[in-house]
Amino acid sequence: MAAALTRLAAAAMLCTIASGLSAAGIAADMQHPARLAGEMFIAGATLVDPPPGEPNDTHVYFSLSGAAARQLYRSLKAAEILDACTPGRRMKTVGNVRCSVGSKTNDALCDFAIDLARGTVAPGSVC
Repeated sequence: MAAALTRLAAAAMLCTIASGLSAAGIAADMQHPARLAGEMFIAGATLVDPPPGEPNDTHVYFSLSGAAARQLYRSLKAAEILDACTPGRRMKTVGNVRCSVGSKTNDALCDFAIDLARGTVAPGSVC
């Protein structure tokens, strides 16, 4: 069951994120696919201090890192701004997909979540 949920979440993630990418960006990145690296966990809608009784299995949270996160960052159609959460980094945000990069080539992180009941993208981090 957990493996099926993970595959479903990954498919939903890819379909939802694609809405924030340009067709040219997708074609260019598909020519140079990047292996996914990062973390995933399942939790409730409230990451910090959830209210009593809130279900703890309603969202799947993703944190991508490395080359795949850098590709996603470059493909996001958003203005680049200074990252208020982590000084010295730049960030882009489209909807609830937030990516940031540092000065090194593969120093990139992207955070987002998927609401498992609605199949929509939700915030993936607190900051």
